[in-house]
Amino acid sequence: MDRLDAFSKGMSTWAKWVDSNIDPAKTKVFFQGISPLHFDGHQWGQPDTKGCAGQTKPLSGSTYPGGPVPPEAVVKSVLAKMSKPALNSTVKSMADLISSTFSTGGNQPPVTSPAVPGASTTFTQFTLYFKDYDVSLTFTDNLFLVDLVNKTDGVALVLDSIQGGKEWLGMDVLIFNSWHWWIRAGQFQPWNYMQIGNQKFKDMDRLDAFSKGMSTWAKWVDTNIDPAKTKVFFQGISPIHYVGSQWGQPDAKSCSGQTKPLSGSTYPGGPLPPEGVVKSVLSKMSKPDYDVSVAFMQNMFLVDMVNKTDGMALVLGSIQGGKEWLGMDVLIFNSWYWWTHTGKGQPWNYIHIGNQKFKDMDRLDAFSKGMSTWAKWVDTNIDPAKTKVFFQGLPPTHYDGHLWDQPDAKSCTEQTKPLSGSTYPGGPVPSEGVVNSVLSEYNDYNETKVGINKASCNIYQGSWVLDNTYPLYQSSGCPYIDPQFDCQKYGRPDKLYLQYRWKPTSCDIPRFDGKDFLMRMKGKKILFVGDSLSRNNVQSLMCLLHAAVPDAKTTYSPYTLYFQDYDVTVALNRNWFLVDLVNKTDGVALVLDSIQGGKEWLGMDVLIFNSWHWWIRAGQFQPWNYIQIGNQKFKDMDRLDAYSKGMSTWAKWVDTNIDPAKTKVFFQGISPIHYDGHLWGQPDASCTGQTKPLSGSTYPGGPVPSQGVVKSVLGKMSKPVTLLDLTLLSQLRVDAHPSK
Repeated sequence: MDRLDAFSKGMSTWAKWVDSNIDPAKTKVFFQGISPLHFDGHQWGQPDTKGCAGQTKPLSGSTYPGGPVPPEAVVKSVLAKMSKPALNSTVKSMADLISSTFSTGGNQPPVTSPAVPGASTTFTQFTLYFKDYDVSLTFTDNLFLVDLVNKTDGVALVLDSIQGGKEWLGMDVLIFNSWHWWIRAGQFQPWNYMQIGNQKFKDMDRLDAFSKGMSTWAKWVDTNIDPAKTKVFFQGISPIHYVGSQWGQPDAKSCSGQTKPLSGSTYPGGPLPPEGVVKSVLSKMSKPDYDVSVAFMQNMFLVDMVNKTDGMALVLGSIQGGKEWLGMDVLIFNSWYWWTHTGKGQPWNYIHIGNQKFKDMDRLDAFSKGMSTWAKWVDTNIDPAKTKVFFQGLPPTHYDGHLWDQPDAKSCTEQTKPLSGSTYPGGPVPSEGVVNSVLSEYNDYNETKVGINKASCNIYQGSWVLDNTYPLYQSSGCPYIDPQFDCQKYGRPDKLYLQYRWKPTSCDIPRFDGKDFLMRMKGKKILFVGDSLSRNNVQSLMCLLHAAVPDAKTTYSPYTLYFQDYDVTVALNRNWFLVDLVNKTDGVALVLDSIQGGKEWLGMDVLIFNSWHWWIRAGQFQPWNYIQIGNQKFKDMDRLDAYSKGMSTWAKWVDTNIDPAKTKVFFQGISPIHYDGHLWGQPDASCTGQTKPLSGSTYPGGPVPSQGVVKSVLGKMSKPVTLLDLTLLSQLRVDAHPSK
């Protein structure tokens, strides 16, 4: 059979094997391309040379006169289709518009256009002008794109000439097509010979001829078209359907009598060789072509929804449907609203995680787990060099006018204007925070203004490793530790937990040098602001510095340590919520939109904030009686929503009061809890009795929703804040909670 056709079929078989058997996370696959022959000097501009014998130098320049090799195009066509499903829909093309404008009966103009039936038009052969829109649609009959010239010795198909291109100039959009006439023969062949330069050929391999002609067209476009003025499209290759064996119907001799499209998203016959030529030629052009398809796939949760014998399950840890996402150049994801549907609007009967079934759970927590599964799928299956991935963020609802300072407005009904200004009074949406948290956890999304240096490595992605040189200080030798934090003094029997060092995956962190730190921070004031996490951290820093310079002159008052020799102050401001907790006549109010206590934070060189754990306390452990926003009082509200509002107030305080040239601001991230062993694969466990960190660099339970709120708020700030994103490294330390 035609050898190029055979090669195409063989390559398609190889591609199916790779797609079926290779896990790209474990095995990298390369195809070396096509090594050319050099038998015919005509192809490189030396017609008297019969082969490569005697050649001593490479060709100069960066292009090969003979154009691309046809089998190279086959390879590229096959590779381009690997793991790529057919699309559900395509962008409406100019061809669609033309076909809807003209009747199917030839070149007669329609009485009216279906899209704009009342439009004023004028029509001449192959040109329709819409006067009301000043739009012209026209067609130029050109079978080969290159020139077909009537000469004295017959009609020549001139593969290296496009004189007819003059008619294409001055257009805003050019849509090209060519192929079927290249394979015509006998009485249906409109030329007598082919010509390249001064050489004439009675015939040649038609795919090779097509490749040479397409290369000439590509050079014409690159030379004559300004992409700022003219958009160029190539329509691809329209297939023929003469041989039913190509689509699994060997008894069908042609398309005659066919009444339905083929089912599925792949064509059994594989790609067409000329399709590969087109893609190869387009890929080498300097001017852009527009071979673009846009498709939509409805998937409400991104994770799987599976119809099982006991009902419809929302499976938070599985994405079987992701196979249909493979092979795309751009993926744009979105999910949220369906996670909040309940009752009749809820399309599932239960939630499934591993072997566990849940009748329901906190929807934000479920969304977080599902998003983590999606993120793992992307990290495992997507090559960012080939596919760009976007997540669309979360469009808000507008049911409660309180959120935009119109308390009497019950919804968006009758609203006629957007809100003025550039901030939304209601603050970020909690689910938005989950998205930001997941993106940052799995693909180093953190924005520059959040302060993570992506240029070197993500120091927050890694694992805990044993280091016999640890710990860096002995608690028995540090006078600044509160009793509840001194595990060794109060009877913890094991010590291995003190000897783990955090090791980032793609870099090394320098060993902490307390004396160097004091020298760098000379004359500075460092203030930790927050709850017990801040207290734990400030005391650890004090101990590290004390161990480095044990003889340094210091003064100490509760939670403030001053190193006289270095003029460095390390201090703590205990503040559980960052926003104000106010004792009023009707009880203690947690005021979400006020920070009067921020006066104590001014004048510092370094501010390190933390807040979260006290936001979820309830009952006797809850230090407030009601929540207040403006003049409104709430007995309670969703705690993540309250935290988001409080964090937004803190962010406004920083943006208003802090000069980043004088004060560096850090936020410590969220310290996790370890009450539920299900989250790390030990369903019967808590942190009690744990002696080792979790192995590996991922936490099975995924990110913490409040972690997302922090990243969302920081991402919207105008002043730079560095996120000390310690959640993951803390999640892995199930063994490291202060205890005896």
